[in-house]
Amino acid sequence: EAFTSAATAGARAAPRTALRAEEQEAPAKNAKQAWIGPQKGTKVNILRSDSYWFQMRGTVVNVNQ
Repeated sequence: EAFTSAATAGARAAPRTALRAEEQEAPAKNAKQAWIGPQKGTKVNILRSDSYWFQMRGTVVNVNQ
């Protein structure tokens, strides 16, 4: 009578995975990194020597960050 388990008392223990999930906090979102390269719509000189448009002036259409 000195020891009674949770199962015999009728109460259900929460699974360990659920307890761990509640304890962990969501990771902080990364701050935005500094922009690299020209903005969309900027006029640029093409300096790639193997390009058909080498030493011509063009407009930036797409930028992958």
